[in-house]
Amino acid sequence: MESDEALSAAYTEYRESWNSLPFILKPVYETSAPNQPILLVDEEPLEIIQEVNQHKVKIQGHGSLKYEWFPSPCIKFEFFSDSSESIDIKNPYALLILLNRKTSVEVFLETIKLGKNIQVSGRTKTPLKQGLGQGLVYVLFHIANFNDFIGFTTRIPTQDSMKTRRNRITFEVESWRLTLDNLETIKSNVKQLTSLGGFAITHVGKLEKLDGTVFSDDEATTFLDIFANFLSFARGFRVPLILLVGYDVNGNETWKYSAPSIGDSWRGVASWFPDQNASILAEVFPGFLSWWRDWEESAPIILSWYLEANTTLLIQNKIILTQVALELIAWVLLVEKEASFSLKDFDKLQASKKIRELLSKFRIPPDIPQSSLTSSLTNLGELASDNKLIDGPHAFTFLRNGLVHPKSRKKVFDAPMEAIIETCDLGMWYLELVLLAIFNYQGIYASRLRQGVRYNGETEDVPWTAAL
Repeated sequence: MESDEALSAAYTEYRESWNSLPFILKPVYETSAPNQPILLVDEEPLEIIQEVNQHKVKIQGHGSLKYEWFPSPCIKFEFFSDSSESIDIKNPYALLILLNRKTSVEVFLETIKLGKNIQVSGRTKTPLKQGLGQGLVYVLFHIANFNDFIGFTTRIPTQDSMKTRRNRITFEVESWRLTLDNLETIKSNVKQLTSLGGFAITHVGKLEKLDGTVFSDDEATTFLDIFANFLSFARGFRVPLILLVGYDVNGNETWKYSAPSIGDSWRGVASWFPDQNASILAEVFPGFLSWWRDWEESAPIILSWYLEANTTLLIQNKIILTQVALELIAWVLLVEKEASFSLKDFDKLQASKKIRELLSKFRIPPDIPQSSLTSSLTNLGELASDNKLIDGPHAFTFLRNGLVHPKSRKKVFDAPMEAIIETCDLGMWYLELVLLAIFNYQGIYASRLRQGVRYNGETEDVPWTAAL
């Protein structure tokens, strides 16, 4: 009897705990398998308007629009008509009217077949917008190719069971709340992506104001563009943030936004982000957001060089791009922002000195890690010893100079490949840590200098907290 009562009490407590959990976000669009096109408009009345001999020609017909992944994420259309009007095959530009939806989009005409019927296919040049985009209470959006992380617990609405998933990260920054959930299909999609490459929707997100007030489509797209760049920094390659859907105060769908995106096909790359500690993203993002706005045009350039260095297959290119990024950071921070050096004095510094100044500022050790339980660059250490290189920045720039200066190329030719790979890892480690330090991040991260294989969940404190 007491046992039954105890079980009943435990079940009641569990049920109450389950009921208190937030529901998982439901995506508007999904990919049940990688690289599947997503149907946006299915066989609806369309109209093409084109300039022909300085006057507008209108051709009515029907067709469809799909979000496709190759050669890069974009919206493609197919148009069919039995009109007697003619399309100028020498003019690749036109306006596509979605008659039922009362909206239009500029397009590139890529394939044109003329005859008894007109067949045209192509892709959109500008974003496809539907609705006014005002008075939005929340926006749902979709992410492709992001990590299968472990986050906070949500519940899955089912009639016959109480299912939960640890799939959520919540960001609260400035006036915004941003929720990101990985999808139930993520494991199967990631398994196939790892084998095939390409793209699949892996996450759905929700953007809303902390106080529940309304906002505009321009506010949403501006903020989410920055967030997409942040996710790319965490993932280590370009992550597409796509297919936005906005809702009003009554929960009615009132706005859609579909646009071409820059995204990288799935691949395995190293990154500072430990996906089993997903909540740290919420700690890093506010600093990234401030940096992105404060550094203006320099921030996208630095991020682009980081992502290119992290994804290129050529070790030599990784080293060159990494140094370019580090030197730009040093210039902006030490000359433009802090005025620690004059333009003339900064130009006189050797590249190794510029990097060393950055590391010193953020208490990042310049020594080449050797014989550590967590990291070891023994081959680079031997190369440094043989060539009387005093520390990591000296060794890194030594090999970089051998790559870009013809008279110094023998330095690289004579260096063991293991040492060159370790040089690349060291430079990327510097770059990730310097950026995290600029973002004023004080937590844990996944070090790419881990000795041997780095397993999920292995983390360490950023070095400037240990130095306090």
